[in-house]
Amino acid sequence: MLPLQTSAQNWTLFTLDSCNRFPMPTSAQIRARIKQIYHSATRTTVEEDLRQAITLLKKLEGESERARVAVYMDGLSQMRSEWILARRQATRKKAENTRKTKRATRKR
Repeated sequence: MLPLQTSAQNWTLFTLDSCNRFPMPTSAQIRARIKQIYHSATRTTVEEDLRQAITLLKKLEGESERARVAVYMDGLSQMRSEWILARRQATRKKAENTRKTKRATRKR
């Protein structure tokens, strides 16, 4: 535990020590993490991956930094849309097959 002292020097050391324990990620680290999220996304994780990527995107400073990861953000969004559409189509197809089976058994 740090001693409670009122000197300006001790306060500065305390705040620097706190910052060093939890350093802010650099822009390069954030971009690398978004890229990693993009490449590791799966059907089951894409929603959470996109949320996490958006949170990281908000931490980037400036439009030029955000533009550098825009392709990965767009890709995550496209994957989510395609997988949601595929899931809906599979559900519809399954429902149609169930209806056809019921009709076929009624005719017999």
